[in-house]
Amino acid sequence: MRQILSFLLAVAASLTIVACSTSGWTKMGQPLSQQIPPGKSVSLSVGIDTPEHQTDVDFQLVTTRVRQQLFAKLMSEGIFSSVLLGPQPADYDMTVTVNSASVVSGTAHYWEDLLAGHNDARMHVKLVRNDGNLVIADFEVDGTSTSQPISSEAGTDEAVREATDRIIRGLR
Repeated sequence: MRQILSFLLAVAASLTIVACSTSGWTKMGQPLSQQIPPGKSVSLSVGIDTPEHQTDVDFQLVTTRVRQQLFAKLMSEGIFSSVLLGPQPADYDMTVTVNSASVVSGTAHYWEDLLAGHNDARMHVKLVRNDGNLVIADFEVDGTSTSQPISSEAGTDEAVREATDRIIRGLR
């Protein structure tokens, strides 16, 4: 009986740990076809996919956070030497289009626990080299936070971080 109870506790603990982490995926339409040389600049445009989503608060929040995180990460990770908010003249144009945004408030997590769901951010990424308008990368990413309300990875920022980390990996 003790072995069964120990086994069930181990399974429950494992599921709790798995439920406490972010996740996501990358779907490569066109993987990076050539390396980005050092010292290059990029014009970054982050937008929303359809007109009906333009006024959606969740989409606006995710779009703002994606823009902030990518602006910093593209330089700090050494992908580009400068990032300009597009459209501006640069060596590359990067367009990130938010296709799906699901934001669950902390209050909903508190009152509804696991039933509140998770935060999710899905986007399409396209990188174009401006000398000849050559598409060198085209892919989709998704970032999902945990649905576990007590986790430090349950917020919108964690879903966006997961998605932007996947964008950075797609550009390496």
